[in-house]
Amino acid sequence: MTDYNGRVRQNEPPKEKHSYIKSIAFKGGILDQKTIYFSPELNTLIGIRGSGKSSIIEVLRYVLDIPLGEKTDDKEYKNRLVAYVLGSGGTAVVTAIDRFGSEYKIKRILNEFPSVYIEDTLQPGISIKETVMKNPLYFGQKDLSNSREGFEKVLVEKLMGEKLFDVRKKIEEQKQIVIDKIFQFKKLSNIDEQIKEYEKQKQDAEYNIKKFAEYGIEAKFKKQTDFNTDDRKLKQIINDFSTFITDLDSFINEHEDAIKNHYQYKSNQNIDFFKDFMDEYVFIIKFIEQQKNDKNKLEEILKKLKIKHETFLKTKKEFSRPFKISCQSGII
Repeated sequence: MTDYNGRVRQNEPPKEKHSYIKSIAFKGGILDQKTIYFSPELNTLIGIRGSGKSSIIEVLRYVLDIPLGEKTDDKEYKNRLVAYVLGSGGTAVVTAIDRFGSEYKIKRILNEFPSVYIEDTLQPGISIKETVMKNPLYFGQKDLSNSREGFEKVLVEKLMGEKLFDVRKKIEEQKQIVIDKIFQFKKLSNIDEQIKEYEKQKQDAEYNIKKFAEYGIEAKFKKQTDFNTDDRKLKQIINDFSTFITDLDSFINEHEDAIKNHYQYKSNQNIDFFKDFMDEYVFIIKFIEQQKNDKNKLEEILKKLKIKHETFLKTKKEFSRPFKISCQSGII
């Protein structure tokens, strides 16, 4: 105790802001009725070879349902070790505290799925790795000394976790910038050939423009474009008008019965008042009937508009026919 300033804390320890394992208890197997308690800070298991250090770690991993990585060389050994410790029907119970200070018990029987309890009540659907122990890291006895190809990447992934997301995002952004620059350089590599091709296209276009002016094709193009614009506008008008009639019909059908049923109401105590009230209300029903009659008139108008549009299409077709013949005769 000579260095009590560095070894003894005078105040209450601060509340932990991370999840941690409080204890593990065994029922059955070679550690039957044993309970091991852990500190929320650093824990060290010390013992000679074969004393059970790896057994404790592997059972903890098994109960918390932490999978073995793809690069793990001794999967079979670790699974056999868990089976040896728990034995047939053996159970391990981990008591854990989440990062908010709530206590959970995770029970797992050998060869069965883990179960999560809060105050001895089963809580189905709780994810251990997301709720109880937030993304725990696991390394077995041989994992850190693994020298297989790709192990370093796996190790960094485990240690850094979500912290690598922003880094990867920046790398992808810079990668895309490099790809875009390379693409631009490739386009510039044959710039001389592209210039020649564009010059040829320009000459062809200038020749065609001259011919258009000479044979009046430019004006015909303009007229055909105007015909197409008018056709699109007529189709839009007819379509919008048709939609209006359909929506009006749906609106009347939706509310007509309710409006008319109100008119059938008979009051037992306020007969004179409701008679006077309904004398005004009846105009709403008459208005609906008028709308139904007007809807029929609107449908007649729509038919006439469609007939006029058909007449326009015939005019457009007659105009386009000689224009197509002139274009096919070799002028263009």
